[in-house]
Order: sequence, then structure tokens, then C-alpha cells
Amino acid sequence: MAVRLFFAGLIVLLVFLGCGGGGGGGGGSGSGLLPGGSPVVVSGTISGAIAIDQAVSALRPDISSFSPSLRFLDSFVMIEELPNVSTRADQDGKFVFENVPFGTYRIIARVTSLAGRVYKLRTTAQSLTQADAQKTVLITVTQPDLAENQIRMLIKDLNGNPVGKCKIWFWGEQFTLDASGHYVSPYMPAGASGLIKVEPPADKNLSGLEFNISATTFNPANVEIVGITLPTAGITNKAPIVSITTGKYPEGGSAFLRLFGNYSDPEGEPMTTSWLTNVSTFTYIARDYADWAVPSISASVTVYFSASEDGKYYPRLTSLANLNINVASSGEVSFPGEILLRPVTRSVDIIGSSTSQIAGNTLTSYEAKPNFPPGLQLYYNWTVSRGTLVSSATASIISWRSPTLSAGDIQIASIAVAVTDGIGTATKNIQVRITSVPTVTINQPAATAFEPGLIVFTGVARDYLNTAISPDSMSWYVATDTQPFVLGQTGGATFSWQFLAQGSYTVALAAFDR
Repeated sequence: MAVRLFFAGLIVLLVFLGCGGGGGGGGGSGSGLLPGGSPVVVSGTISGAIAIDQAVSALRPDISSFSPSLRFLDSFVMIEELPNVSTRADQDGKFVFENVPFGTYRIIARVTSLAGRVYKLRTTAQSLTQADAQKTVLITVTQPDLAENQIRMLIKDLNGNPVGKCKIWFWGEQFTLDASGHYVSPYMPAGASGLIKVEPPADKNLSGLEFNISATTFNPANVEIVGITLPTAGITNKAPIVSITTGKYPEGGSAFLRLFGNYSDPEGEPMTTSWLTNVSTFTYIARDYADWAVPSISASVTVYFSASEDGKYYPRLTSLANLNINVASSGEVSFPGEILLRPVTRSVDIIGSSTSQIAGNTLTSYEAKPNFPPGLQLYYNWTVSRGTLVSSATASIISWRSPTLSAGDIQIASIAVAVTDGIGTATKNIQVRITSVPTVTINQPAATAFEPGLIVFTGVARDYLNTAISPDSMSWYVATDTQPFVLGQTGGATFSWQFLAQGSYTVALAAFDR
């Protein structure tokens, strides 16, 4: 399918007038006449064909109305540098652009496969010259050309106000404006690069902007938010181009989210950068990346990255991009490009041998067992309402001595710890009852010397209220003059032990006041 550019005739007309003659031209190449009648070629032809890779053509629906020779459902081919020049390939995949002025061009193709998927490609630069006025390009549609990635863009004026109704072109297609004020790109293949053209609305006195994006911008694994500033018309200085990038699927449970800031200046001026957030803080900030701390509570977060010129051109301009983050225990992403994170768990428990009850004037230890995300240093702070803290209050393990009691006295001590990683804090408090030690009595036998054989012992125990302690809370132990105490029986007010040989034995009864 041939496309002839109508301005070729105008070029020829000007050449003829300049030579004092008149006439027209046509065909595959535009031309004029030099003095003496020698032709001068001023335009050429770009032709090509679209081929479909086997992996793409294999995704062919079983539709009887499709001809076996059908290669694709639709195609659109254009010249990037001449956005008004476009065509469609025929069913053999062939296309032609005729009378293209000499210059350097890239061909962009948008192809809809038989499966209804859209693929997009951009060729390498093709130069038309008098010496090489005919160019042929082969466009092969492959699986990586599948267009399924988007970026978002924020456009503001010098006062920081959002600018709506802009026309933004990339690969011959326009961005759209969503409800949140972001311009959303057309779907593009991973690695798409090229020139973005921004045209401000006619009713705004603003300058337009053109800038190139790299092949890393459309990345299926990332979220990319671009920010630009359009200066007032008449200001020749161009503002920086900035963006925030982060992984589309952050690691769950991490203490921080790494964000990357990308920035460039059209005039190549030096720049300074800045990071801000309305929730939490940053655990680390560099010029081009920052680690944002994930909180332990649900929050609606906006992180800002800006770059400001610091060079010789005035006014010095700043551009800003911002990323929205939802920290929520449940929910879905509410609009494209938003990051959804779960709150980070931060908790602590207190362990020890006396977490519920302890005797008076007794030394014991407690340990804080934190459950925090890795990567940050933890800080401890212990407080006690009674007794004496005999070790550091800022260690993970403390030693504490309970207060001395009077007979029949009962006290309650509060033992508390707060743990923080500088981002969030977890606390734990236990109430410890301080009482007198239970009294234990072994009732029989009264004698101290026995022949070897079975001996039966009975015992009783009473708590600090003089209430009998349940036999289930008793334990019996036996020791010899050469062996330490071993557990003989758990539970029971009666204990039997078979003494096999003569010797010195010790029988002990322990009672636990629950």
C-alpha cells in the first residue's frame, strides 16, 4: 500500500520557480531540475513488510471464518518523525511510503494478531539521501513485542499546579488522563524507547517539551511515575525530567521499600535531589535512591522525589514525581501504578521463670523476645513499678529483685518493655504477684534411720494465705550422699521410695503456689 506525501509537489514547485521554469513531479522519488535540465532528487521511498513470528502465529483461535492465509487482524504503520504520515499493510504484510523527504526516520508498527493481542515495534533509524533514496525494512513481530506495559506521568506548571488537557505523543499514540490527574501511556512492549512530545493546552501560556525515554522505562517488573514541569512560554530553559521507580511486587514483611529516583536535564545542568514522605520516614537517602520504612499500621502514603537545577541557566527549575502507596491489611490496588503493602509486624513478648508469681526479695531475670522485620537495629527500654532493676534498662535481658515482704503481705509489680527499630514501637507488660514462699512439711516417718526397704512419706503445703496447696502442685525428690537430687515423683501428697542399700538419703518435697 503506497502513501504519497502531498508536500513533495510543493518542494518541486519551489525548485522550478527558483530556476525560472514550472512543472510538477511524481512517482517513487520527488525531483526538480537544475539549470541545464539536470534532475535533482529531493525525496525517496521507504517500503517494507511485516512478518509474524511462529510463536505469535501459533496463538491462532479456532475460528472457521479465518482464512488459512490470514496473518493478522489489523496493522498500523507510521513514520515517527512525520506523525501525520501513516498507512496499513496489506494482507501480505507489505507497505510503502513514497515521496518521503530526505532525512532520518524510524518506522513504528502496531499489529493486532489473530488472537487479538496487540504488538508494537520501532525500527532502527533509516536515512534517505540522494545516494540512497530507496529503503526497505523488514518488521518481524515476536512475543517480546507484546504491548502490555504502562507508565504514568504528572505534569505541573511553575507554581506546582497540575496541567490538564495536554497532548502527549509516544510512538504515534497519545497518553490519556485518569481521574487522579496522571497521564497514562498507551500499552507498550517492555523496553520501548524513543521520543515523547508534550503539547500544552492552547488556553495555557506554557512551553512544550520533547524528551527521550530509555529502554528501562517500560519494565514489566516495575512501577514508573514520571514528573515534568512546563515553564511559562518564553522561558527557554527546560525543566528536569524525573521519575520514581520501584518493584511492582514488593517483598512482603520487609522493614523498608527501596525507591529509585531517575533524573536528567535537557541542557545537562547539574542538579540536586530531594526525597519527602507524608507517612513514616526514610532509613537511608542517597541522590538516586531511598529506603522508605514500612509502618506497622494502615496508612495512605505519598512519597515525593524531586530534582532541581543548580547550573547557569535561569530561572532554575524543579520537577517532581510522586508515588502513592497503600499500607493496608487487606484490599486491592485501586488504580494502575499504585503499590499495595501489608503493615510490618512489630511485636515483643517477655519470657522468664517468674512471669506470674515470685517470692519477696528474690532475684530473677526477664528477656524481651522481639518479632521485628530484619535489617534495623533494635532499642530496648525496661520499666518496673516495684522492686529493684539491678541491670541495664536498655538491654534485651534484665535482672530484677522483687521487694521484701512483711508476713502475709501481697504486692503486684508491673514489668514492662518497649522495643523500637526507629520506625515502629512494640510494648509488652506483665503483672507479677509477689507473695511469701509456700510452707512445706513432710509428716512422716519421724525416724531418721531405716533398714533397706519400701518407705512411705506424706507431706502438706500451704500458700501465703495459709490455704492448702493442691497435691497436683507438689513434686518429690531424692538424693544420696554421692548423688544430687533426682525427681522421684510429680504430683501427690504421698510418696513411696524403695531404699535398696544402707546409706545417707535426703527426701525433699517442693510445692508450687500457682
